[in-house]
Amino acid sequence: MRRRIYQEGMKMKIGKIALACLCGIFMMATPVCAALTAQLEVVSGKVLKVQAGNVITLDDGKVYFPGKKIADLAGAKAGDVITLKYFVQEETKRIFVEYAPGRDSLPRSPRIEQPVPVPRY
Repeated sequence: MRRRIYQEGMKMKIGKIALACLCGIFMMATPVCAALTAQLEVVSGKVLKVQAGNVITLDDGKVYFPGKKIADLAGAKAGDVITLKYFVQEETKRIFVEYAPGRDSLPRSPRIEQPVPVPRY
């Protein structure tokens, strides 16, 4: 009887360890999966203002923050019409990764409606 209780106790400990490991793996993989599913959007509009650090407000009333590799906006100023390619971070912050002067001057990315199923072998 004691041996059976000991064995069941060991199974529970192993189960808790396995669960903790799976949780750890899932937490490490979540940012990777989130980065892979970012959808790039394209927007065109008139610049209302350019703030310090190349932060742009367009006539749609939304604020767009530059990505890490955006160095200069080639003299974009209020009143210019530009096109931005951006993604949404933290549900409200729009980060633009590409810029071009003129309306609809960047190609639109294909829209991903649903993830592609992985084949089982």
